[in-house]
Amino acid sequence: METTWIERLDLFRYAIAAALLAGILCPLIGSLLLVRRTSFYGVALPQFATAGVVFGFLLLPWWVEHIGLAGLSIDEAFEDKHAALHYHLGWAGFFTFGGLVALMLVARKGASEIGWVAAAFAIAHAATSIFGSRSPVGQAFVEELVHGEVLGVGVHEFETIAAAFLFVLALLVWFRRDFVLLSFDREFARVLGRPVFAFEILLAVL
Repeated sequence: METTWIERLDLFRYAIAAALLAGILCPLIGSLLLVRRTSFYGVALPQFATAGVVFGFLLLPWWVEHIGLAGLSIDEAFEDKHAALHYHLGWAGFFTFGGLVALMLVARKGASEIGWVAAAFAIAHAATSIFGSRSPVGQAFVEELVHGEVLGVGVHEFETIAAAFLFVLALLVWFRRDFVLLSFDREFARVLGRPVFAFEILLAVL
C-alpha cells in the first residue's frame, strides 16, 4: 500500500524540522566566516568533531568499566546510539574546541592560516581513520554513524539540535552589530574600543 504525503511528513517530521533549523542558521554563520576569510574552518572543525566521536567509541569500553555511563552496560552503550548520544557529543565538542583553540593561537602568531587549517584537516582525517580502525565495534559501524543521514534524525537528536541551534541563533541576533563590524573591519572595531579578541572567540565557539 502506498503511503500518503501526510504519512511521510509525519514519519520524517523531526528530520524536516532539523533541516529547516540548519537552513536558517548555517548560512548566517557561513556568511560571517566568508567575509572574515575563514570559511575553511567550516571544513576542518567538523572533521575534528568526527575524530572526537570515533575516539569516543575507541575509549567507550574503558569508560563504561571505570567511570560508568548512566548505568549502561557495554553492550547497551554500543547498541543504543541514543543512550550514548551526549557522551559522543562531549568528545566531539572536546576535539572541536581543542582544534579551534590551536588554530586561533596559530593565527595570532601571524602564520599562514589557510595552510594551517588545511594541515589540521589532514591530521584530523588521519586520526579519524586510525581511531576507527582500532574501534572495538569495527570501522564499518563507526563510519555508518559519523557519515550520518538526515532522515535518521529522531526526537532525541532533534531536541539536542534545536537547543544548540536556538542558543546560537539568540547570541547571533544579540551581538549581530559587533559580529558584522568585526567580520568586515577588525582594526576599525579595535579603534572603536570593542573587545575584538573576546568577540572572535565567541564567534568561533558559535
